[in-house]
Amino acid sequence: MPRELRDDQRLFSLTMVERLLRRYIKKRLDGYLTLVNSVDRSKPKDFYGSHKVAVIGAGLAGLGAAVLLGERGFQVTLFEKNSYLGGKTGCWPVHFADGSVANVDHGFHAFFRHYYNLRAFLDKIGASRYLKTIDDYLVLTQDGHRFSFKNVATTPVLNILSLARNGFYRLGDVLLNPPSWRMGEFLKYDEDKTFGKFDAVNFDEYAAQTHLPASLKLVFSTFARAFFAPAHKLSTAELIKSFHFFYLSHDHGLLYEYFDTDYSEALIEPLRRHLARHQVTIELDQAIVETNRENNQFIVGGERFDSLILAADVVGAQRINAHSPWIKGLSEKTHLDLAALQPSDGYAIYRLWLERRASATLPAFVITEKRDVLDSVTIYHQFDK
Repeated sequence: MPRELRDDQRLFSLTMVERLLRRYIKKRLDGYLTLVNSVDRSKPKDFYGSHKVAVIGAGLAGLGAAVLLGERGFQVTLFEKNSYLGGKTGCWPVHFADGSVANVDHGFHAFFRHYYNLRAFLDKIGASRYLKTIDDYLVLTQDGHRFSFKNVATTPVLNILSLARNGFYRLGDVLLNPPSWRMGEFLKYDEDKTFGKFDAVNFDEYAAQTHLPASLKLVFSTFARAFFAPAHKLSTAELIKSFHFFYLSHDHGLLYEYFDTDYSEALIEPLRRHLARHQVTIELDQAIVETNRENNQFIVGGERFDSLILAADVVGAQRINAHSPWIKGLSEKTHLDLAALQPSDGYAIYRLWLERRASATLPAFVITEKRDVLDSVTIYHQFDK
């Protein structure tokens, strides 16, 4: 038999085996969809009457709350300390010495395909039309090596084996290294057991205990940094949970969508229009430091409300908690939980306008091996029209 035919037969057999495995895994995982909250359809969807709600904080959490409540007939006022909406997804104009103006934001954001609720939210407000698919999820090392997630299998379990084919590790490094067999724990996420066993172990410690290959440690470290936590601070339990959420609980892979224009046009303006249609009042430049409670009503910014939603960041929430004695009086536990929160590490965005274009061989966003303070690089001209 000609060699070409033997190779074709071998490829066909591998394809059939992979197809059967994909079908078997999907069946075992119930099609990747698990119902965690059943809607009680006997209750009304919309509210009829007068009920005023204050939402403090106009990041995605506060905006989501304001949109949902406004749609259902509540009278919503949204308070934001900044002069712009969106929080970390916000966008604001910057004026330069030569008279030019550019919209600047907090940096690149990835919208993964398994962000089901967020994607439905973007569909609803009309922002999804600005989404484009990234060409590759790429990690660059200091010696110029590239780790690519392009063409990695998307089926859970098979996607881990596929990483070896893309050069993330060698099977022999794992199979012949007994300490690394503990990495099987990454396949067995259970909220109670995983956090009970690994929450007090940081990822640097875990990587040392399992003799994790350097390339795999690099990949997992990029996950850690995505949550603004260096490996020596990140709970291994949190990393295992995130690995399941981003990689093992669906078959979408790591490729994602991003907006093809600035966040003002793609997200904030569609949100403003949607909020206006539902009579949501927006109060910008309103830094709420304290709240009060009288006669079962909340006083925010000198105005009375029937309900209050605290959607501020950690620093803002703690300031409000410290200056709102009624919280402690109502719930000592809530007061202590808020006081115990810790903000993530700070970060900086350094934006450069260059005299000529950078390499066209890179995708719009790349993650680095973390040299000094350089975490990642966004090449804006490749996606921002």
